[in-house]
Amino acid sequence: MTYSTLSRKTKIFVIFVGLYLFLSILYLLTLNYVNNQLSARTVSGIYNQCHKIWATRGLVTEGDLRHTSSGNSIKTVQRAFSSGAKGSEIDVFFDPKLNQYIVSHNFPYRLKEGKLLSLQELLNEIGSEYYIWLDLKKLGHLTTNEVEAGVARLQEISKLTDNKDKLYIEGEDPFNLGIYRDAGFNTIFDPQPLVEGSWGSSFVMNVYKLAYYFGDFSVLAMNFEKRGIPIYGENAELALRNVPLFIYHVPDKVPILERLSAISNIRVVLNTDQSANRFDLNSCDR
Repeated sequence: MTYSTLSRKTKIFVIFVGLYLFLSILYLLTLNYVNNQLSARTVSGIYNQCHKIWATRGLVTEGDLRHTSSGNSIKTVQRAFSSGAKGSEIDVFFDPKLNQYIVSHNFPYRLKEGKLLSLQELLNEIGSEYYIWLDLKKLGHLTTNEVEAGVARLQEISKLTDNKDKLYIEGEDPFNLGIYRDAGFNTIFDPQPLVEGSWGSSFVMNVYKLAYYFGDFSVLAMNFEKRGIPIYGENAELALRNVPLFIYHVPDKVPILERLSAISNIRVVLNTDQSANRFDLNSCDR
C-alpha cells in the first residue's frame, strides 16, 4: 500500500501524526538547547544580595488601613526601608493622558494624602539607594505608541532620580515589556503558570521559560501558590533552577521564607502580609 492509495481520512491522520512528531521533536530540541544555555550562563547585574525579603507596597501598619489605600505610599515605602528592606514592590499605572506614572493598585486611582501620587514624586522622596519593583498594571492594554511614551517618561524620571539600574519593570505582556527591555531597563516577565500537578503544568512552565529566554528578560516572576496549591513546587524548582526568579504571594511563615531565601536563583521574595516585617532574614547566614 502506498500513500496515494490511502483514504482521505487516513492521509489526514498520517499528516497529523507526522506534524505532531515534528513539533514534539522541535520542542524537545529547543528546550534542551535553552536548558544548556541557561546552565552555562552567568547572570550578572541582577539583584543578588543576602536580604531577599522585599516589601509589598511598603510596610503597612494598622493605621494605614483606615485610609483609602493600604500601602503604595511614600510613608509606607519609607517605613519599609527604615525597617531594613532593600527593596519594595509598588503598583503603578502609566496614564497616557497625564503622561505620568500614577502609584495605585486599582483604577480609578486611589488617592494618597488626598491627591494622586506620581512615581516621580515617590522616587524623589525615597532617593536612589533602594530597589523598586514596579508592578506595571494593564501594560497589555496600552498601544505601542503609548508604551513608547511611557518608556520615554520613565527614562526622564530615572535620569532625575539616578536609579535606573535599581528599577525592575514587571509585566505580563512580553511584547510591550520588550520595549522597556530595549530601552535598557531591568524587566520582570510575569506569566501565570498552572498550579503544580495540573494537566499540562510542566509544559506550560517550560513554554514560559522559553519565552523568558528568547525574550531576553532580566527576571521571571511567579506566584508562589494559588488557593493553597503550590505553583512554585518541586517541578517548578527543577525546571527553573537556572532562571533568576522573583517570587510573590508567599505566606507569612518564616520556615517557607527561609527555605525560598536559601535557593540561589530566587533573588526576591514578597510576603502576602504587607504588615509583616521579615526584612532581617539573611540568606547568607544559613
